Amino acid sequence: GHYLMDDISYPKHRMRGAYGGIILHNSGLIDGRGHARGPVGDGKPQYYEPRLNGLAAVRINGENMYVGNAEVFERTAVNVTVDPKRPYVVDLFRMNGGRKWREYMLLGSYRHRSDVTVSVPVKTLPGTRPLMREGAKWQDAGKDDVKYEDRYGLFTHVRALPKGQDFKLTVTLKDTWREKEKDGPAEPKDLYLDPEKPAVGMVNHFIGMPNATAYLADIPRRVDQPGPTIEMEQMPQLIFRDEDMDRESQFVCVHEPFKGKPTIDQVTRLETTGHTLALQITFQDGRTDLVLMSTDDAPLNYEADVKTDARVAVVSRPSTGDPKAWMIGGTFLTAPDVSLQKETARFSGRIVRSFRKWDGDEFDGFEIAAGALPP
Repeated sequence: GHYLMDDISYPKHRMRGAYGGIILHNSGLIDGRGHARGPVGDGKPQYYEPRLNGLAAVRINGENMYVGNAEVFERTAVNVTVDPKRPYVVDLFRMNGGRKWREYMLLGSYRHRSDVTVSVPVKTLPGTRPLMREGAKWQDAGKDDVKYEDRYGLFTHVRALPKGQDFKLTVTLKDTWREKEKDGPAEPKDLYLDPEKPAVGMVNHFIGMPNATAYLADIPRRVDQPGPTIEMEQMPQLIFRDEDMDRESQFVCVHEPFKGKPTIDQVTRLETTGHTLALQITFQDGRTDLVLMSTDDAPLNYEADVKTDARVAVVSRPSTGDPKAWMIGGTFLTAPDVSLQKETARFSGRIVRSFRKWDGDEFDGFEIAAGALPP
């Protein structure tokens, strides 16, 4: 596979200090401040469902990352694999609190060179580092260190997108195929773009927020190569900033990985009341998916043709064939063309141990305290 949204690591070179900040990770932040470190900043799982055939979901509450400054700092990811060849992830990041702004950060691929396109017009901001606060200084000290008073100075060639509009950000990898197989990281000379092989990339379908601005910028990307010399290139990063501090910020994006070409035509946020997020996802072949998600822990409140008490629900209607439905944390789902029933909405318990194949375990998963789950 290919790394499409990989986080930057902490290698030993002059960008280490800058890469250590949460500002250069696929995460969110409030007022430009980093997250609390240590156990106090750990996230709390709200639900975790990894094994439905076609649907998986996880929600993590991270309010302790901004102790005393945010009552909501929570991320939900819903992985929809109705068609394993056309997967996508619905990403909801909720935040409140702060004094200046709240931001959602999205990086391109760190391990690959890439091309970036945006579906809306952009306006290039004047200046080399226009997001750096007024009066801050930037000093690039060559091979030894990068000294900065403001990490926003890392962002160069900054382009502003129109406020309040939905948009697509497409990242297409330029060096996706290895010239030869080898162990360990590939060096730039071992990577190339083969025009006879399918393109690989990611379309990020963002839902706009009134008066919120997204910025597309370049950030330094290290190029691994033999010898002590460190070469820096540029890679893309999106900064989605909401400065309306009187509301809860809800950053919504559908991440669509593709091989060959994308297949989602449009993502639309539907009108709802209360605490329900509803997205209609339309594919180029006519398939439509309705994704419903409770933004808190209450049952869904959707007043259209689908009724359910679930926390997450998906109804997929293919261009041909019968519709299918999935739900998490509910006992019923009814629609004109499909229905589900379940006796127990959900099970809960204390996680006492985790398992990872990466650490040598046979599977990825959790051990739950005795008595919490049925035999």
